[in-house]
Order: sequence, then C-alpha cells, then structure tokens
Amino acid sequence: MSDETDLVATDIVRRARAVVECIADPELPMLSVVDLGILRDILPYQGGVEVLMLPTYPGCPALDMIALEISRALTAAGIFPVKVTMVTSPVWSTELMSADALRKLRDAGIAPPERNKPVVCPKCLADAVEEISPFGATACRAVWHCTECGESFDRFKCH
Repeated sequence: MSDETDLVATDIVRRARAVVECIADPELPMLSVVDLGILRDILPYQGGVEVLMLPTYPGCPALDMIALEISRALTAAGIFPVKVTMVTSPVWSTELMSADALRKLRDAGIAPPERNKPVVCPKCLADAVEEISPFGATACRAVWHCTECGESFDRFKCH
C-alpha cells in the first residue's frame, strides 16, 4: 500500500469509529456498542470498512439489529462497502464494559455488573438487596429487590 492509500484507509476507519460510537444497543439504549465492549475492531475493507463485533452471548436477539444499524449508519455517512463480522475470540465478558457504561446503567436504575462487589440498589444505594428472579427483561438481566427502599430493580448479570 502507498502512503496515500494508508492515509485514506486510516481516515475512513477514524470516521467509521466516530459513527459506530453513536450506535446504541437496542435493549439498553443508554449504552453504545462501544460502552458495552462489543466493538472489537474496525478495519479497512475494499475501500470501506469491516466491523468486528463480539456477541455478548450466542443467540443474542439484538445482534442482527446492531449489525443492520452499523451498516445503515456507516453507509449513510458515505462509508461503504460495510462488512460486519461476528468474532468469538476473545469471549465477551462484562469486564469489557467501560466505566462510563457502568455509570450509565446505574443512572438508568440498573445495577451494573461489578464482580467482587456487593450488589447495591441503584436508587437508594443500600446493600440490603435480594435477588427475586435470575430472569429479567432481557437474558442479560436479573430482577432484584431492595428491602431498604422497597423498590425492585434490574441487575446486569456478570459474564
């Protein structure tokens, strides 16, 4: 590749990253795909880009919607062709979520997935909580209850 081609590819990847950073998760719209840590990389691809994504778990129903939204947004921004590829290595874990993602979840009333820390109510910050059901609104959440304030809340499961 020539230096000019490298510069063009670098610029396209930079522009693509700015677009992808604005794409929200359809199940957790307060989080971007970057916040979630599912964006693995963006690579030059035939004059456009290839976006590598880590699924949060196999069979996640939001993956097809996210891939479609990435393709649509990049094409609308004048970046094409777009190829979205699901990769499985390394395996996604909640450890890949940004600190900003944890804050956004808490602000939305969802207890974030924090290993080796007690679960606290995102509404009153009490640790007098109990799990009501391991099954929440989505496969990645469980339902908890705070005995201090009496409110129920979702907790994002640790993976």
